[in-house]
Amino acid sequence: AIAVDGRLDEPAWKTAYPTESFLVYREGRKIASAHTRVRLLYDRERLYLGANCWVPDGAEPVAQQRARDGEILQDDALEIFLVPPGLNGSYVHLMVNALGCWHDTRLDKVAGGAGLTSYDRHPEWDPVSIEVAAVPRPGRWDVELSLALADLGGATAGWRANFAREFLSAQGTRELSSILPSDCEDFHDLKRFPAVVFSPE
Repeated sequence: AIAVDGRLDEPAWKTAYPTESFLVYREGRKIASAHTRVRLLYDRERLYLGANCWVPDGAEPVAQQRARDGEILQDDALEIFLVPPGLNGSYVHLMVNALGCWHDTRLDKVAGGAGLTSYDRHPEWDPVSIEVAAVPRPGRWDVELSLALADLGGATAGWRANFAREFLSAQGTRELSSILPSDCEDFHDLKRFPAVVFSPE
């Protein structure tokens, strides 16, 4: 079993294939200087995400203690976008900082006129099953996050996802990166989200 303590020290994490090719937003093929590595696992009941978020030049991560659904993107933050098929076109947007504070939102698909699709944002979506823990380390911060699969529609096949890093330095400079092509419309550009290949826990 995975203990959600931010340490990522269970053997299962070593077998999960990492996602770590983060490109700087709107900068062509430029690789992010704030290196980020994300892994996903699941068991019969829960989804697990583990991430390592390096800070360039070995600096301390920038983060403040914030209430749930607070202004996480004012910190060095990891963004997680999950499109499980069981949510019928809706998707989940999670944000977490280096202190393990988080923001969780569900965006529900709404069919508009002329075939247009829009999404209603539901920041009040606060699943009780969520667990988050982060551990600051020299030159980086690590985070583990877990959610009940039932809160994500149940299925583990046919998912798509995006992972993004909103790196904030102590000097106040920002670097935005994600696993999407750097010319994506934004980090919510669902049509560019790649398929997820899970590693069972």
